[in-house]
Amino acid sequence: MGIATATLEMRTPEETRERLHELVKATRTVIVLHATAGSALDEPGSAGRGTPGGGGDSLDEPGSAGRGSSTPGGGCDSLDEPGSAGRGSTPGGECGSSDGRPMALVKTGDDTTMYLATSLEAGPAEELARNPRVTVVLQGAGYALLTGEATLSRDRALIDQLWVDTWRQWARGKADPTLAIVIVSPIEGSYWEGSERQSYVYRIVDDGG
Repeated sequence: MGIATATLEMRTPEETRERLHELVKATRTVIVLHATAGSALDEPGSAGRGTPGGGGDSLDEPGSAGRGSSTPGGGCDSLDEPGSAGRGSTPGGECGSSDGRPMALVKTGDDTTMYLATSLEAGPAEELARNPRVTVVLQGAGYALLTGEATLSRDRALIDQLWVDTWRQWARGKADPTLAIVIVSPIEGSYWEGSERQSYVYRIVDDGG
């Protein structure tokens, strides 16, 4: 009786980077996770502000597998395997919870920088400015995770340039003062081919210790 064997196809870093870029470009809506010591991308006590249909923003019940993905080197936002030492702590090393919300992916730069449209009140915007590390979850053409550093822009020229009417599910209109573009510069990315994980490091980040 013959024994069937599976051969894992090893990809070069460039092939992995290119595949991640293709997956991002093929995606229209993502989930953005943000680890904080308290609430994340929503006001404390709010009932799903900023999500289509008004559902709650929290994506991770206590003890769920998605909570507290970690940063390269053991911080909180990395793509470490479940059970890693960094799981469940924030980028500054403090333990906290993960929260998140869906956002429209409206543009992908040549370096896989992601431009995301959303509606953010002052409180969540300030929280994101204090702690810019996020994890972007992709599901559609394939399954992928990318960690990165987020910058919030309310530049009206940029909003006018990128605006499409489908954004009305994320904001009340182009003139909505809460409308923002979240620009995510990738640090690390992973995607799955079946059960096999392929990862790529875009840049090394010093998390200050």
